[in-house]
Amino acid sequence: MGSLSRARLVIVLVTVGAIAGLALAGPAIGKKHPAPPKSYKGSGRSTYHSEDQACFGAKWSGTGGWHTDEVTTNSNVTANVTSDTIEGNSSYSWEESASEIDADCALELLKGYKPSGGAIWDAGHGRMGADGQEVQVFKQPATPPSTTTNCNHSVIEQAGSAGVGGGGMRLKKEGSSFVFIVSLAVPVASCDYSYPGSAVPGGKVGNFVESSSVTVPISEFERYSKVTITISSDPKQGARPNCGIPSSSIPSGVTVKCSQTGKWQGTLTLYQ
Repeated sequence: MGSLSRARLVIVLVTVGAIAGLALAGPAIGKKHPAPPKSYKGSGRSTYHSEDQACFGAKWSGTGGWHTDEVTTNSNVTANVTSDTIEGNSSYSWEESASEIDADCALELLKGYKPSGGAIWDAGHGRMGADGQEVQVFKQPATPPSTTTNCNHSVIEQAGSAGVGGGGMRLKKEGSSFVFIVSLAVPVASCDYSYPGSAVPGGKVGNFVESSSVTVPISEFERYSKVTITISSDPKQGARPNCGIPSSSIPSGVTVKCSQTGKWQGTLTLYQ
């Protein structure tokens, strides 16, 4: 075969390969990835268009958990306790709502007026379960050489009571949408390992109990009589490095290693 024929053969093979490559790449280029699921959905028919107004109540339910792990080591020769180890867990759940008093609306839409709303969780219940262990090792010779304190407790409290107050919902309007800001109202079990951060003296947790929803179009509430919105804890609002213990508060000769993790997720339901 001459050089000209070989050149033609190479060109043909390259062309066929390129066409095959395009055929294989075509479906991948044109493939549509499914959109992520919405964190809200609506159902039923709102009264907004038929009555020029809509009044929504609010319910809030969900679950969460927290874990604390702390080790304090003391190398000070005058210290009685050479190490103090804390490990604790908690879990919580809630089914709460805003009581319907004087026909108040957690969200009110009235044609010709600005939307308004807000709620305090003062009906329903919150639950907390906690368990943990603290082990203290003493300077030798000591009797006993160490002590172990265990804690295991659970509690159920009515929302809005002294044991589980402070939770609620705030409404923020952004353009043609709403953002719902919720705060948890869960009870505190009588155990140092229960509520986020309570097991660590001097420690600091961010605003872990509060989080915001995605933006929800106002049109959803003009259209539907029930809208459910998924809201999760914000990781940025969780525990700080080394449990947020200021280094200036740690005495000389003492080392503190501490970590905390937690998350929660709830469903906010607005309904007519």
